[in-house]
Amino acid sequence: KQWYQRRVRGMEPFYHTQYRRGSESYTKEEWGPCVYYLDSALENILRSTNLCRAQCTYKYDKLSSEHKVESFVSAAGEIVRTTGQCRQHCYEDLPLRPFTNSPYLASMLEYLQFCHYKLGSMQEAADTAYSYTLLHSRNNIVNDNVQLFTSQFGVTGTVREDIAEFLKNYKSDKALLPEDKGEKSEESFIFETKNAYGSKGLISGKECKSLIYMSKELSVENDGYHHFKDKGSSPYTSHEMFKGVELTRAIELLEEGAIEVEEVQLYLDVVKAAKSHLENKFKLIKPLYVDYIHLVSRSAIEGTEQDAEYSHPIHADNCLIQKDGTCNKAKPAFVQRDWSAIVYLNSPKQGGEFVITDNKFKVTQSLTPSCGSIVGFSADVFHGVKAVQQGDRYAIGMWFTHEISRAIDMDYLQRRIDAAREKQSPKKEEL
Repeated sequence: KQWYQRRVRGMEPFYHTQYRRGSESYTKEEWGPCVYYLDSALENILRSTNLCRAQCTYKYDKLSSEHKVESFVSAAGEIVRTTGQCRQHCYEDLPLRPFTNSPYLASMLEYLQFCHYKLGSMQEAADTAYSYTLLHSRNNIVNDNVQLFTSQFGVTGTVREDIAEFLKNYKSDKALLPEDKGEKSEESFIFETKNAYGSKGLISGKECKSLIYMSKELSVENDGYHHFKDKGSSPYTSHEMFKGVELTRAIELLEEGAIEVEEVQLYLDVVKAAKSHLENKFKLIKPLYVDYIHLVSRSAIEGTEQDAEYSHPIHADNCLIQKDGTCNKAKPAFVQRDWSAIVYLNSPKQGGEFVITDNKFKVTQSLTPSCGSIVGFSADVFHGVKAVQQGDRYAIGMWFTHEISRAIDMDYLQRRIDAAREKQSPKKEEL
């Protein structure tokens, strides 16, 4: 379902093939092919979205007819909500992303308005530019172009019919869901001990959704844990699907044009925020440096029954737990790690709790993941993850060290993101 993974497997979706051909034609200043390929890409991606939406309607209409319910009103409300959730995945699984900083759909329109202009199709150019501004209002150059078409060419842009239908459907589908203001919840601590804490409110709902979307796009199965294969143990069970993407890998994919710069920047910013949160909470004198970062998901595999209590059994991050409850700080443990943090992006339907135990493996603290919640703890704290029984569990794990020689160069990563930001947007030309 993920367009990038289909591309690297040689299964590029048709709309992306046409988009790529259109952008190449733009670069070569072949204006006729540019319009042809981009119009084809638009038509195909919007048709695919409508087919997806129709399947959601069929799915939940069928559900309502097959199941007897005690309350018609309750059932109707549930069907409306689940249909809305299903249809949101139509916009998430396809890289449409309206109203974000650099949406794929708006990028098509940005190329297209300029190609129409170069062909002398002023009305089509004005309509396409105006439609672009409805998706992505922050681009001052395209906003200026809309005014220029009127003042210099006497053409007033109106919304294209295909974009008007898309926006109407998007807003009506969004209205099926409870309002999400995308605001951070007020920070509050769930538990506090000498060397561990859990709190809520680090990031907003909107930021959580953006990171989850990136995880769906880019994560690879067993990422970071291939060495567990055939060894009889792993940080997830046979009834779970584990996927992940490291920050450095996300930046590589950004540089290849497979992901939007704002999403990778957010990934980096959350790590910085968590690091500061940890330093302030424990009043650390020695500076922290990032040792490893991993955006991960654990998903219950449908049709299987979870038979394990823990997805990631009780362990410590920098030492090897012994049977007598002591912890041996020696390799192959990651002995350089001093502190750890996990930022959660959602709440699984069932399971997935983070737990802390004493040295007799008795649970002393527990946190149910939710968007924006964070746990921070010393790397020698005994902890684990309960098995995910239903749904998905998204989180960013990060490990910190006081050893600068073991640190990831975060300034270098930021410079790579900044360089990609300059290259990613289509060529900004004024008419």
